[in-house]
Amino acid sequence: MQSASFGASFTFFAYSHALSSVPEGETLQVIELPHGYVLNVPISSLAVTIPKGDMKNNPGTGSKLNPRYFLFQNERRPDISISGWIEPSKKFTSTRKIFEGDTIQWTINGLPDPTEVEFRKIGAWDAVLYNMDIPGGTHSNIRAHWIEESTWIDIHVSALASGKTPRQCRTNLIRLLGQINVENTNVTL
Repeated sequence: MQSASFGASFTFFAYSHALSSVPEGETLQVIELPHGYVLNVPISSLAVTIPKGDMKNNPGTGSKLNPRYFLFQNERRPDISISGWIEPSKKFTSTRKIFEGDTIQWTINGLPDPTEVEFRKIGAWDAVLYNMDIPGGTHSNIRAHWIEESTWIDIHVSALASGKTPRQCRTNLIRLLGQINVENTNVTL
């Protein structure tokens, strides 16, 4: 019991410290509008719009130590999610290298190897599509990257292929990724 208390205290301290050490303008802002959620880090000229539909913002879950992390989940089907980060583009290496790092981490954590891996462009997104066979089904995933104006948008779209084939689920995730809009706010008319 004491170790759990220590862990919670340490997590709170680390999170508080991480937020307090973030320079002004580098924390994610989320604005809820009738049609979607607009995400922006003030020092970036890019804004990301996540379509609203049944999606709900879940701040405080996921990677709490990163002040630019976001997570949205479908209210009716919590297995459908859109998560990611908005980071400086200098942190981006390549889609392949990031995926290789992910697979190493999955192996360390005892997760299954990804299947049906496919690297491709989806609109302006540089993406890797893959499935994870888990007890009770297949988890379809797209990890996509958008680099523009010294900003890296890293998005992970995922869902369980419940009631559908993994191929149908992948098609739906591609459609969902296509509905995510990235806009340069510095463009003037």
